[in-house]
Amino acid sequence: SDTHLHPDERHVWIVTISLSLPKSIGEYFNTAVSPLNPYNTGSSFIYGTLPMFLTKWLGEVLNQGHPDRIHLLGRVLAAVFDLFSVVLMFLIGRKLYGERVGLISAFLTACLVIHIQQAHFYTADSFVATFVLMTFYRCLFVAERGRWSDFVWMGLSFGLAVASKINVILFGAIMALACVLRIYHALREPAPAESLISAVTPGGQSDSANVQGSSLSWSRQIGELGLHLSVERPGATVSEQVQTLPQAAAVAVLPRKQTEHQEPDWLRVGYEVAIRFAVSLIVAFFAFRIVQPYSFQGPGFFGLRLSEAWLSDVRYWAKAAAGQVDLPFNDQWASRAPGLFSLQNMVLWAVGIPLGV
Repeated sequence: SDTHLHPDERHVWIVTISLSLPKSIGEYFNTAVSPLNPYNTGSSFIYGTLPMFLTKWLGEVLNQGHPDRIHLLGRVLAAVFDLFSVVLMFLIGRKLYGERVGLISAFLTACLVIHIQQAHFYTADSFVATFVLMTFYRCLFVAERGRWSDFVWMGLSFGLAVASKINVILFGAIMALACVLRIYHALREPAPAESLISAVTPGGQSDSANVQGSSLSWSRQIGELGLHLSVERPGATVSEQVQTLPQAAAVAVLPRKQTEHQEPDWLRVGYEVAIRFAVSLIVAFFAFRIVQPYSFQGPGFFGLRLSEAWLSDVRYWAKAAAGQVDLPFNDQWASRAPGLFSLQNMVLWAVGIPLGV
């Protein structure tokens, strides 16, 4: 338990024990002096700070902050978040295809080698997987019904995901796709069910009226002349309103066909979805601002200029990932087929056969 065989866990553990909790909210958001800022201790920390901050805080609360125990607490949290991922896979599968598919999805997720491995180490991967799945789950609700609460929860979970690992910011494209689907579904939603009252007068002219609640709209077409009358009597019943129509030879009350579709203005629908998506992104930004405060210069909450130390760290590790920086642990990627080597390891080891296939 104290050998730190996972190199990422070892680094996260070293940074965690070098930090201390700030004494006030003001100190927490003061990037230059906060004792919780890894850059103030001379550390490089490209991972998201949410998993580390949560572990550090719980370590103090539960009296598990000693260097010999804090990484064990981090492993417990990683396992807990991995269980959340299994539950979310069930919810996603059930919503898309039914309960049986949800159960199968949860079972297969629990059997994945990479999930089992990451649940045993104090790293960010289990945390970010949970928040990405939570974001995707809320995307399904956004595409289906598009309530304000759906957009807010989608933005919140996305912000927490990015604060766990910055490269998942690309998942924002899936959120945008969910908004496009919301517009598409809104344009195809059926009109509200109403009653259609049709009357045929002895003279051959046709009367029709739409009844909804206590209001009645009556129309008559006489040759090329169209007449329209709207009547509303608070508290009046439909039968009383029907009696206000002109004398008719026959009156029939027929349900409007459910196949009729409302054709709302696509520009208006698009505007409404765009406003809600913008609010979702604002929620995501402030969630990121709160739990990864040292990506910003500060010194207060509204000091929103990006931190040069953080930007420099991001640029350095982007070069390292591209092979432009010679690092010992990057030697494994030398002389490997781009993409295929990662795919091979993902299929054979991370996911395993036959699921990887």
